[in-house]
Amino acid sequence: MKTFKRLILTALILLGLAVLVIGISLYPRLSNMKSEYHTVGAIDSIRSYLEENDGQWPSSPEQLQNEFPPGGIVYIDYSATSRDLIKHPEKLREAVRPRSGKFYTYPHYEHHLEQLLITLQDTNRIKFHREEEQPAE
Repeated sequence: MKTFKRLILTALILLGLAVLVIGISLYPRLSNMKSEYHTVGAIDSIRSYLEENDGQWPSSPEQLQNEFPPGGIVYIDYSATSRDLIKHPEKLREAVRPRSGKFYTYPHYEHHLEQLLITLQDTNRIKFHREEEQPAE
């Protein structure tokens, strides 16, 4: 009977350790989930802002109703410019991202970034074209 109790106790300890290891390995992914979904919301807000403001990238949190403040769970580079992001689309990934810098759980981030780039290009196409047509002084 003592051997059976020890076997049960050992099994419970091993089970507890397994749950602990799994919990520790999943913690970064689960804790970042909220930030990832808020980042997608930020991308949607930026797209709307671009459409309403002639393609101008938001330069302050106030322009997005303070929904994404500096130091929050979503990082937005308010010093970026639409022109720079269009010329260097790879910078878009750093211009709006979860605070951790990584997406662990949200599977459609690339699609949302592509849509943001398309919105940037579309809302600035006419403006940049007009600037190129003006004669240099």
